[in-house]
Amino acid sequence: MVATPLASTSNSLSGDALTFTTTFTLNDISSDLEINIEVYSLVQKKDSLGPDKKKKASKSKAITPKRLLTSITSKSNLHSSVMASPGGLGAVCTSNFTLIGSPTLSMSSVGDTKFALDKVPLLSPLEGHVCLKISCQVNSSVEEKGFLTIFEDVSGFGAWHRRWCVLSGNYISYWTYPDDEKPKNPVGRINLANCITHQVEPANREFCARCNTLELVTVRPQREDHRETPVSQCRDTLCVTKNWLSADTKEERDLWMQKLNQVIVDIQLWQPDACYKPIGKP
Repeated sequence: MVATPLASTSNSLSGDALTFTTTFTLNDISSDLEINIEVYSLVQKKDSLGPDKKKKASKSKAITPKRLLTSITSKSNLHSSVMASPGGLGAVCTSNFTLIGSPTLSMSSVGDTKFALDKVPLLSPLEGHVCLKISCQVNSSVEEKGFLTIFEDVSGFGAWHRRWCVLSGNYISYWTYPDDEKPKNPVGRINLANCITHQVEPANREFCARCNTLELVTVRPQREDHRETPVSQCRDTLCVTKNWLSADTKEERDLWMQKLNQVIVDIQLWQPDACYKPIGKP
């Protein structure tokens, strides 16, 4: 359980809202996580004493020799006696805070910013909503390295090139040689957030006869200078690309498919905003 500091209308107003600057970070959470937020309010009563009564009260509390002697003797008696609670031994102090709402957050709440408070009193100055900024990200530990042979477009013709491939984060980056990984920029990169393949599977042998090949289908906005290739075609305003990656053995291909599927599931589940969405579609 975590709590924010107390905010009041006297020192935390920002425009027409009470602002809480507290940020909470939750790590290593499951996809079925639910967060219950409880919002409480406290209405302080105005002091019923007027200025004159306050002055009289302060005067009545002035220290006199008799009061000083009484306070000294009462303090000494504290060590020998314990004062009983006015309400008795079983007394329970009740809080003046009132629950005004308890919205529940889940993964489907990501992207929402306004949540209703369903128990706000009628005469409360609160509007009846709490606004939150929610974001989530993948700290994926899925990584893989190895040689894959990639089908690439070369001047309008398809050709297979052996590449050193590294799966890290949302990308497959590839170089010509393993020694190029550190000092050089990758020759190419595949953004898995743009993948529309729900399940990475072996390539259809009717279209790709090379053994141990897997297929990733990605999309991106169509550019004016785009031309169709053996692996890339245009559909409306999108460019759809079939990425064929061939491993040396069936076992290596299956391992790459397992790792890629895990990354794609993580992106689609935890980072839906990172996935490519055509304009006009939610």
